[in-house]
Amino acid sequence: MSDVRALLVGRDIVVGDGCYAERAEQPVMEIEEWLRALTAHLAFSSKRQSDRFLQRVNVRQPEMQQQDSDALRQGLRTVAQQMQKRGFCDELIAEAFALVREAGSRTLGKRHYDVQLLAGRALLRGRIAEMATGEGKPWPLR
Repeated sequence: MSDVRALLVGRDIVVGDGCYAERAEQPVMEIEEWLRALTAHLAFSSKRQSDRFLQRVNVRQPEMQQQDSDALRQGLRTVAQQMQKRGFCDELIAEAFALVREAGSRTLGKRHYDVQLLAGRALLRGRIAEMATGEGKPWPLR
C-alpha cells in the first residue's frame, strides 16, 4: 500500500487503481442527469426570450431614426408613465431601450450593443448581469 493510500484508510475516499492517487469516478445518479437536462432546457428557453426581446428593440430602430429629439423625449415620457402603471414588461422595456439607443447614438455618437440592452433588462428584473471585458459596462447603468 502506498503512503497516500495509507493516509486515506477509513476516510470514505475511494481512490482509483491507477498509478496516481486520484479519486475514483463516482457513478452518475439519475437525478443528476435529469437536473442537467432541465438546466440546459431553461438556458435555451432564456436564449429564445432574449432573442425575441432584441428583435423587438431592433424592429423599432427605423421608426426611432425618423423622429426628432422632442418626439424621442415625449416617447420616453409616455413609456415611463406606462411603466409606472403596468410595470417592467418586455414590450415597454423594448420600446424604452429603442428610444434610449437612438438618443445615445445621436448625442454620443455610439450605439448600445445588444449585450448592453440585455444587461439593462436583467438589472430591471432584479437579476445579476455579467458582461465580458470590452462590452461597455458603464452604459447600461446610465
